[in-house]
Amino acid sequence: MLVVASSAYALGISPGQRLLHHSPGIRETNFNIVNTDHEDLTVKISFQGSLAIYMNTTEETITFTRDDEQINIPIIIDLP
Repeated sequence: MLVVASSAYALGISPGQRLLHHSPGIRETNFNIVNTDHEDLTVKISFQGSLAIYMNTTEETITFTRDDEQINIPIIIDLP
């Protein structure tokens, strides 16, 4: 998963690693994007790499306010 901000901000992703065993079909998981600088900002969620074509999210763009510590992002994985 790749998080891109329009400027340089400190963002975190939690958990830092998630192990999923390969099996065909749809599965759902999630990650938390952490606003460590407590800034107002908007980030775009996108995927890269060989498995990116199998991944999707319902939240392609998220907006943080300075009061938001973290936002949970659902991830849908549809493996052949």
